[in-house]
Amino acid sequence: MSLCNYYIYPSCGEGSPGAVLWAMSYGLIPVISRESCLDIDQVGHQLKNNTIEELISFIKSTDDSPCNIKEASTVMDYTKNNFSENIFLEKFKKYISLIYKQSKNE
Repeated sequence: MSLCNYYIYPSCGEGSPGAVLWAMSYGLIPVISRESCLDIDQVGHQLKNNTIEELISFIKSTDDSPCNIKEASTVMDYTKNNFSENIFLEKFKKYISLIYKQSKNE
């Protein structure tokens, strides 16, 4: 992983794929399809059409790019601050509380 820049994941349908988050936690820049349903904000690349031609074009555009430690660090920080177990737990509690409050009002 230390010799790679990207984690390419052209999925046809997911919901926050754990493999992508795991790779991001090690600093790999995600290259994903819209169908992956993962908010990568400004730390990755989202494929527009999810085609073989687009993948080839992306790979050629990054060919021979040196590893960028600063960009990898940014990806790691973004992952830690948005997708950690603690963040998930806090969001989960928040949504359960909202559902509970709404059910009491109905």
